[in-house]
Amino acid sequence: MLHNYYLYERGGLLSMLPWDYNLAFGSFSNMGPGNGDDATELLNQGIDSPLTSASEEERPMWSWIVNNEEYLELYHEVYDELISGYFESGEYEQNLNRIYELIRPYVESDPTAFFTVSEFDTAYENLLGFCRVRSESIRKQLDGDLATVTDEQDAADRVDGSDVNISATGGMSMGLFSMPDGFDFDGDFDFDFDGDFNFDFDGDVNSDFDGDFNFDFDCDVNSDFNTGLGSNSQSVSNDNSDLNGESSGDSFGESSGDQSPRS
Repeated sequence: MLHNYYLYERGGLLSMLPWDYNLAFGSFSNMGPGNGDDATELLNQGIDSPLTSASEEERPMWSWIVNNEEYLELYHEVYDELISGYFESGEYEQNLNRIYELIRPYVESDPTAFFTVSEFDTAYENLLGFCRVRSESIRKQLDGDLATVTDEQDAADRVDGSDVNISATGGMSMGLFSMPDGFDFDGDFDFDFDGDFNFDFDGDVNSDFDGDFNFDFDCDVNSDFNTGLGSNSQSVSNDNSDLNGESSGDSFGESSGDQSPRS
């Protein structure tokens, strides 16, 4: 991707400061594959094949590493330190469990939580499994028992990840936020966006809004919906909306509820 990190220069050295880690454990890939072969392939991705949507020429910092034997060796050494010092030592599991125990009471008491406590617990267990399988795969790659380039791997050499449910660790809905099937909202929804808003959604959108829906768009809104839209809107309006831009949509499928345009 072309964003989600900053470069910090100090004394002639560049440091990468990544951000937006919420989908960092595989669920951003195809919006989260579930159990089975998809999870196994994802969890065994070659450490020398980190690019998913760009060529090597378009990512010069990675190109510097992979095309220089000295840098590539150092890159593998850092991976080895990470796997042995944090994952194989059990420190990651201790930290993950500590954070889980810290957060869980707030999930239980949160009346507006997007996910249930059971879903939170399931996500925790699958995140543990993700880290376990991924660290085992990287160890095999560093030891030469599994190719470090994904396309050169023998499927029989991969670590089995079929017990890991990637989608259970979270997902993304239309680029805004994660939520379970059906969204029940009682309150005001305010959204102020300055940019281009583009989404292509193939699925079901079910919403029950009891509140005011206010948005201020200073952008172009383009949507391609291949879905069934169902709504039960008791007090929904965009009378406070300010659209400064162009809006276009291409909608397919059945529609129920009040879907009439509002201005």
